Amino acid sequence: SYQQGTYMDFAVQKMSYDDFVNKEYIIMAVQSNFRAIPHVVDGLKTSQRKILFSCLKRNLKDEIKVAQLAGYTAEHAAYHHGEASLNSTIISMAQDYVGSNNINLLQPNGQFGTRLMGGKDAASPRYVFTQLSAITGHLFHGDDTPLYQYLEDDGQSIEPAFYVPVIPLLLVNGSVGIGTGWSTNIPPHNPLAIIANIRARLAKQTPTPLVPWYRGFQGTVVKQGQHFVMQGVWSWKNATTLCIQELPVGVWTSSYKDFLEQAAEGHFNFKKEDIRRVISHHTDVVAAFDIQLGSAFAESLHKDEEKLIKVFKLRKKIDTNNMHAFDANGCLQKYTSVEGMMDDFYVVRQEMYVKRKQHRLVHLRQQHARLLQKITFLRLVVDGTFVFKGRTKLQLNEQLASHGLGEADHLLSMSMWSMTDEKIQELCAQRDGTTSQIIQIETCSIEQMWLLDLTQVAQLLQDQTPAPKRARTNKTQVKGKHKRNRVK
Repeated sequence: SYQQGTYMDFAVQKMSYDDFVNKEYIIMAVQSNFRAIPHVVDGLKTSQRKILFSCLKRNLKDEIKVAQLAGYTAEHAAYHHGEASLNSTIISMAQDYVGSNNINLLQPNGQFGTRLMGGKDAASPRYVFTQLSAITGHLFHGDDTPLYQYLEDDGQSIEPAFYVPVIPLLLVNGSVGIGTGWSTNIPPHNPLAIIANIRARLAKQTPTPLVPWYRGFQGTVVKQGQHFVMQGVWSWKNATTLCIQELPVGVWTSSYKDFLEQAAEGHFNFKKEDIRRVISHHTDVVAAFDIQLGSAFAESLHKDEEKLIKVFKLRKKIDTNNMHAFDANGCLQKYTSVEGMMDDFYVVRQEMYVKRKQHRLVHLRQQHARLLQKITFLRLVVDGTFVFKGRTKLQLNEQLASHGLGEADHLLSMSMWSMTDEKIQELCAQRDGTTSQIIQIETCSIEQMWLLDLTQVAQLLQDQTPAPKRARTNKTQVKGKHKRNRVK
């Protein structure tokens, strides 16, 4: 087993196989898994976490070229494996087509790939731009920033060991990866369903089981035994014309079009008379095909729906038997259920709220005490009790101490414009505001803090959810509509 700090002493005269494997090879294997297997709490792999850290550090609200962001990340997060890898990771974090991210942490400003080719049609990193999505700052709350355990690389402070988002992003976006001796395949889920699940847990209620979900997917996902199965959408336009209106996620549109065209030529166990014509209505967003079939073949499909699903690849199994992730202690775990991952996340997120509340109260109380000092000092100056003229610094500090203010350089360094009644009133208003914040946080429970964050995230998710786009299944109707528009 790997222990932190393990290294190989190359000064030895003879290196044994045992030492090589357990002191040298194991380091490479562990780092390989860190790069390929996500963390159960934040759902990120090492490169993704470094990119997010760099974006948050830069407060990336304005767009930047992907290639430039890769260079910035390599510099500020000490990434040592080439910027080409960072480029592809940034693009994958920003993709939003069906089957990519349910929540994209970065914005895809440009051609970041489509479901036509499963993202492989993305433009060069030199020509596309990105920036933080509006929801990212709510998922990774700013009040948590000082509470993370930040790593170091050659004396440079870099990203934390893991972030603690408001909801478990590993379940939201899923993850696929192959490391050394380990791999993972975790399906994505509906973030709104995850929020409902957390709310139920906070209310001590039984949460509804989570089902894999893909943003924009118009098909169905159902449980069959120990597995989930996703299925596309089809209908019969007439007795011999099959309309395919949705494909299973992972069956990309361009590849499927090639499959249909080859099937029409008699490949893939089809006969040439089975498919007479294939009409494509698909776009880079919608998958839509009209398939004119031979009468005998069409009749056989009407009688046997399972045959239709099989021959046209309209069903796909969702694997849930290989769900591996690093836990909060940095150990690789095999999760047998989504609930197990949710349990581990829930505990860590709850602890973070405890730390956040304590940290905020300490900060606000220090701020409150500082404001009281300033108000007391200024009142002493304004009413003439505190005298500056002809006094040494030592005597000034003694005056401060006599009024219970201690040695406070920040008081003596205040500008002359602060020595007014208006400034005292302004500071009193700030004091009252800080007092209200302290009372509000003291009376707010951990559960209420979490529910407030969940409400903000849920609202953003509802605001950005696009209306489903329907496939065009009748070219004549589309042409007719265009013609009517021209007459108008």
